[in-house]
Amino acid sequence: MIAASVGSVATKRWMHGYHPMASLQVPFVTGALATWLLALLIEGRVPLHFSATTWGSIVYLAAAGSVTAFTLFFFVIQHLDVTTVSYQTFIIPIIAVLLGWLVLGETISMRVVVGAAMILAGVSLAVVAPRSRPRRPGLEAAGNGHP
Repeated sequence: MIAASVGSVATKRWMHGYHPMASLQVPFVTGALATWLLALLIEGRVPLHFSATTWGSIVYLAAAGSVTAFTLFFFVIQHLDVTTVSYQTFIIPIIAVLLGWLVLGETISMRVVVGAAMILAGVSLAVVAPRSRPRRPGLEAAGNGHP
């Protein structure tokens, strides 16, 4: 969580003018190498021959789950406040539950509905509340939030 937070703030601050794909190359390559080395250490022998299903899964996860998702994330983070973008981490599980229900026919219990409602209410409050608070005179002049 800390690394993701630092990465989001750093991206917002220093990645202007860079294509989102450029910002993905280093983390993806280092992540792939680290995962491969860890698999080699834990599993012993890494298989070199994969089935068509395995390759299809790898391509799908790379394209949809990584490249597309992170490209959109970096595009959005360049146009919105980092704090607002960070709320997406709370929404993703709700989307996953809804997709499980829609695609796989999974059941959604009342506890899940209540939990999702609480998450949505909390995110709504977090997004709306800071903008609706009246500003105290002198905050802009002081610069540190203390008049």
